[in-house]
Amino acid sequence: MKFFSLALSQLWHVPNLPSRKVSFFNNEVTTNHFVWAALLLCTLLIGGVYWIAPLKEILGIQTINGNVWLAILAISIAPVVFIQLFKRVFKIID
Repeated sequence: MKFFSLALSQLWHVPNLPSRKVSFFNNEVTTNHFVWAALLLCTLLIGGVYWIAPLKEILGIQTINGNVWLAILAISIAPVVFIQLFKRVFKIID
């Protein structure tokens, strides 16, 4: 759970890179097709660690049920939500 939460949170952090003065949905990072391709590739590689038995065994990854996957998703996306809220709050103050 820790491995996937950390790995995915690093991927989801990419939309936080632009400054708070630009839109979350329309900026130089989110409109770049290469960024989305890289995110997809990295997500597939992380998924491969779970689905490819030798890699799973080498890394000591246990089988994960659906509820744990939901927790991993929530934990990994939480920093994006908090950072975006923080940016919006301080955009109002500026």
